[in-house]
Amino acid sequence: MNTRSLKTECFVHATEAELSMWSSILTLGFGPSMELVPMKNWDRILLWGKGWEKLFEYQGNEILQEGDAIRRVDGCSVREFVQFSPAGDSTVQWAPLFEQEKISKLGLLLVGSPERIRSHISEVEVIREEKVFVLQIGPAKH
Repeated sequence: MNTRSLKTECFVHATEAELSMWSSILTLGFGPSMELVPMKNWDRILLWGKGWEKLFEYQGNEILQEGDAIRRVDGCSVREFVQFSPAGDSTVQWAPLFEQEKISKLGLLLVGSPERIRSHISEVEVIREEKVFVLQIGPAKH
């Protein structure tokens, strides 16, 4: 996906703290206690490691659990979030989004405060314990 085909409804304005944390996750990762594991050619992304539970508890985020596989956020597939590249190739290049102070709704879901998540995300489709769930989050789609 290149910049001309970027689905703007899949991205939101980010706070400085969200950009910093998301950038750290994407570039450095959190090690084996917090991994983002792509599944089935990026049709979903698995939250792997007990560190996710600790982060969600710290944030007060009761939406996700360690072991959830996220498929969609507000109708945007995981593939739409990760295959963005200004060059149009399959390489992920986040710098242009960070320069615009944008974060994907997937990123916001993982690093945002509960208030920011509820104000910008309506629903999340996850696979939890081999069942598909659509989690209702906020009042309206943006």
